[in-house]
Amino acid sequence: MDFMNRGASQQPAHNQPNNDKASASVSAKGESKFQTRKLVKAGSFVLLLLITALVAALLIVIATSKTTDPSENEAKLVNSANMQAVFLTNGQVYFGHIKSVDSQSIQLSDIYYLTTNTQVQPNTNQASAASNTGVQLVKLGCELHAPEDSMTINRSQVTFWENLKTTGQVAAAVKTYKDQNPGAQNCSTSSTTDTTGTGTTTTTKQ
Repeated sequence: MDFMNRGASQQPAHNQPNNDKASASVSAKGESKFQTRKLVKAGSFVLLLLITALVAALLIVIATSKTTDPSENEAKLVNSANMQAVFLTNGQVYFGHIKSVDSQSIQLSDIYYLTTNTQVQPNTNQASAASNTGVQLVKLGCELHAPEDSMTINRSQVTFWENLKTTGQVAAAVKTYKDQNPGAQNCSTSSTTDTTGTGTTTTTKQ
């Protein structure tokens, strides 16, 4: 009987290694799942960073494209050393220096414009009259409303503008005017320069 009892009591001892293996297997599986969770979390974090960076780059591109004004490239075409001619939709032309260009307006300074001067003279037999018409360049500033020598032109009123050569008649007439009228503009004596090359006409303001 004792032998039987000893054999029965020793039998569970033979199952102990199997229990240890099962416990180790369960522990290994738990560790593997934990490592997998860590990798998934790390991958999710990296993916989130990449998405955030892409969204930020996209927002920067959109903001840059919205703030870029096409007129900024146009402004680079202005030759600041020379004068410009600005042609309006009503046929008027202003000459001066373009100071700024944007999508709304053009800022012009040192302004001149053309006018015609018609003089009626009787002929020798008094039977008819002959007209002598000349195109003259007038400096802005001495008109009745006394404007400042600066003008903001609505962009919708501009047909086109262009840079002027220093060898052109307008540039030469402006140079002649400035040579004959140094310093600040004096409206008591207004000078207009004939662009046909016949000279300068001076009229006195009353």
